[in-house]
Amino acid sequence: MTNETENQKNLYLHIGTHKTGTTSIQHLLYTNRDHFRKLGVLYPETGLTGSPHQWGQHCLAWVLTQANMEGIWLRLRREAAPYSTVIISSEEFSVYLEERRFQRLKNAVPWASIKPVCYLRRQDEFFESLYNQYIKGGGTADINELFPTMQARLDYKNFLNVLSSVFGKENLIVRIYEKDRINGDICGDFFSSIGIAPDCRPSSPPRSVNKALSKEGLERLREANRNFADAPEELLKRRRQIVSEFTVPPFTPHSILSQDERRTLLDRFRASNEAVAREYFDTAGPLFNE
Repeated sequence: MTNETENQKNLYLHIGTHKTGTTSIQHLLYTNRDHFRKLGVLYPETGLTGSPHQWGQHCLAWVLTQANMEGIWLRLRREAAPYSTVIISSEEFSVYLEERRFQRLKNAVPWASIKPVCYLRRQDEFFESLYNQYIKGGGTADINELFPTMQARLDYKNFLNVLSSVFGKENLIVRIYEKDRINGDICGDFFSSIGIAPDCRPSSPPRSVNKALSKEGLERLREANRNFADAPEELLKRRRQIVSEFTVPPFTPHSILSQDERRTLLDRFRASNEAVAREYFDTAGPLFNE
């Protein structure tokens, strides 16, 4: 990839969604920043949180809710100046369901053509995985108590319509997060989706990060969150023990919802999913394997 004039930059906006391998992609991009810079591809420092366990530009997503956000985008513009391609990654962008947030982003980056990259996960698995993360973060509620606050994020048609309205449907890159639908591993699939050829990719293998818990591990951690809410040191000790014993590989079913709950949830979004399949994958078949 060769350097071009500033107004010809491509900015790939990897927006998740959550629980679709985003942390693994971010870790590989972050640890191979120098490799990509030599190719004219910037994975920027601007927007990183500084946390040793966060490798995405989450601050660029969070700032969209703030009145004064010009400074951080100006820093990004300066950092991006020598490069032809920029990759920004944060699943925090996917929590915004209103056009005005993304319009602010577009207005802040007039120097680039923005191409959102969005991975979709079957709604029941996505919901269970979000709940898994909620418990790992200290939550104690039952899964069904969280559905009213999360259901809007499960309507992929509405979310993609928001992105299309702001960035143009022709610029959207939509992928399905299923084991038999990705090209190799999730990082390889991401690189393929944005046109980075295999011989331009880093040689280091992707690292499995932010692992999920098994159903038993989830219940044990939920119980620990309840019992040791006022004893943070003991809770941390229990959490480390549970995570070390009960983590599972990617795509392992969580089996938290009952079969009836799973069927009801999928039926709720079936028509919406079929519309996404027609509009973005040119197929009359189902969007996900069931």
